[in-house]
Amino acid sequence: MQTVPSRFDLLLFGGARDPSIICLHNAAIRNNISCLLITHDESEEPSASWNVETGSLVINGQEVSSNAAFLRYDVFSTRKPQAGDLDRAFGWYSTLYGACTATLGVLVPNKRMDARANNKLFMLASAQSGGIPIPNTLVTNDKGTLDQFCETNLGVAKPVGGGAYCIDVKEANNDADWSNNKAPIPAIIQERLAYPEYRIFRFGKSLMTFQIESEHLDYRPYPDAKIVMVDNDILGKGVPEKLLAMSDALGIDFFACDFKSHADSGTPMFLELNSGPMFAAYDASAKGKLSDGMIKWLVTETESATEAE
Repeated sequence: MQTVPSRFDLLLFGGARDPSIICLHNAAIRNNISCLLITHDESEEPSASWNVETGSLVINGQEVSSNAAFLRYDVFSTRKPQAGDLDRAFGWYSTLYGACTATLGVLVPNKRMDARANNKLFMLASAQSGGIPIPNTLVTNDKGTLDQFCETNLGVAKPVGGGAYCIDVKEANNDADWSNNKAPIPAIIQERLAYPEYRIFRFGKSLMTFQIESEHLDYRPYPDAKIVMVDNDILGKGVPEKLLAMSDALGIDFFACDFKSHADSGTPMFLELNSGPMFAAYDASAKGKLSDGMIKWLVTETESATEAE
C-alpha cells in the first residue's frame, strides 16, 4: 500500500540559530498554520532524501509535501569551515531549494528571480532607470579617480559584492592596499547620506516600510538603532509603485530595499535591494505584523501548477 505524504501548509528551512527562521516559525504557530520546521547547525543535521525521478521528499523518515516553502541559507552556525571542508550550509540549502522549486504548485519566494537582481550595481542602475532616486555613485579601483571624488564630496565606501559594512571614503582610501595607484578590487563610492534611513519589505504584492535612526554611519553592527514602522509613501510620491514595477520585471516577490536621506534635500535615495534579508528586528518593532503578513502571503497565494509552467 502506497504511503500518502504528510502535507503541510508551509515548509520552513534554515539554521537552528537564525532569528528570522525562529520569528517566522512563531508566526506560523500564532496563525495556526501547519508548518514543517527543518533546521540544522554544526552540531546536528536532519535526515533528508529527495528522489528526483519521483519527486518524493523524505525528512527524518517521513515523506512530506507542502503548499509553500521559505528557505534561508544558514550563516549562524558557530563552527568555522576548515581547509578542505565542503560547504555544509550551501549543500543543505541547495538540496531543499532544488526539491522545492522543482515541484509544480509550491510557492517559493523569488522562484523566478532574474540572476541580475543579485548584482548591487545592476540594481542601482535599474532603480535609476525606473525613476527612483539614487545617490551620486562611482565604482572604481583607481586612486586618482577616488582622490578627485574626495576633493568635492563627503563620501562612503562599500564592497561591490557586499559582505562588509559601509565606512568613510577617506578611511577606505587610507587603508586600501594600493599598488601602482590601483586597488585590488573596485569599490562602490557614494556621496554621504543622512538619517533617517528606511527599509521597505516586499512580500507578495504588499509593502511594509520601517524608519531607522542611529548615531552611527552604518547602524547594522550596533544594537541601539531606533526602528519604527511608517507609511510606505514616506519614500516619495510613486516610489512604492516603482519598486513594485521594478521587482515585478525581475521576478522578485520578496525583498528588502534600503534607502537613506539626501543630506541636503532629505529625499530618500535608493541604496540596494536584498532578496534574502533578515527581518526579525523589524518584525519585533512592528509587533509581529511583518511576519504575520509574510505567513498570510505564503499560505494564501500558493502558486498554481499552471502559473509554475
